[in-house]
Amino acid sequence: MPRRTSSPPTTRSRPLTTTRSSTISTRRRRSRGDVVAGLGVVGRAVTTALSNAGFAYTTIDVGDDPTVDVVGDATDRDVLREAGITDAGTIVLALPDDTAAIYATSPSAN
Repeated sequence: MPRRTSSPPTTRSRPLTTTRSSTISTRRRRSRGDVVAGLGVVGRAVTTALSNAGFAYTTIDVGDDPTVDVVGDATDRDVLREAGITDAGTIVLALPDDTAAIYATSPSAN
């Protein structure tokens, strides 16, 4: 069986900037930045990367800490609203287990 390989398109290529601008959604840009739920190892790595890149973000965690913007459970709709989920461009669920992340997606979708 022949091996499949990908090769560059032989048709005329668009410049990368044109391609990039046509793939970035303007609908997803919101005013409050991103929301990071969970400030364990992964959540802190995400907030460090966001800070280094100059992005605004709001943090949610059950533990009260100076780096936590909203103290509460990310599966609670009121906590998500307080964190500005309705205006967020991206929501990062860096929660300790898959079950918590699944429960957090339900209210965040609404």
